[in-house]
Amino acid sequence: MKNFTLGILGLFCLMSCNPNNTKSKSSTIPELEPLRSDIVVTPEYAILKFNSTVYWLFKNAKPASLNASEIKETELLLSKCINAYNPKQLKRFKKANKENPGYKISKNHYIIDLVRYDRQFIAVINKKDEKEVWVNCFCITSSNKWKKEVFQVNDGENCFFNVKINLTKKTYYNLMVNGDA
Repeated sequence: MKNFTLGILGLFCLMSCNPNNTKSKSSTIPELEPLRSDIVVTPEYAILKFNSTVYWLFKNAKPASLNASEIKETELLLSKCINAYNPKQLKRFKKANKENPGYKISKNHYIIDLVRYDRQFIAVINKKDEKEVWVNCFCITSSNKWKKEVFQVNDGENCFFNVKINLTKKTYYNLMVNGDA
């Protein structure tokens, strides 16, 4: 675990020292391009330990750790989830634009572009002995407290969403997008 942590820290140091790093939190999204599974987005993220007092997160679960390959698998499943979510949102965006031609409606209010989001991961072993991860995503923070405790907001539109990923079954469920009616 110590080597894994040092490796991740080293990777972040290399990325932050790279003057050619052009990751932007305010990227624009063309029509709707599927996320490529051969590219792993490297947002800033924190792995938090599961605390059973956060009863709404997982019931009857035990804390678990995540290794580098599990983080990559989590990211790939997250991409699949968002690829399934975005087409419906694109239709909503086009409908809103058509019904309100005088308004400048931003596609970012409808479509989720994972490059814009930092993440929190909380891994558990559920009562079926399967590894699951709660992924909490957000594009706005006011401090670094999110690196140590669960980050929660009321509303905030699609700038805040979370989903549960079952790594054992390679599935996702319970996508919750704030302000998504």
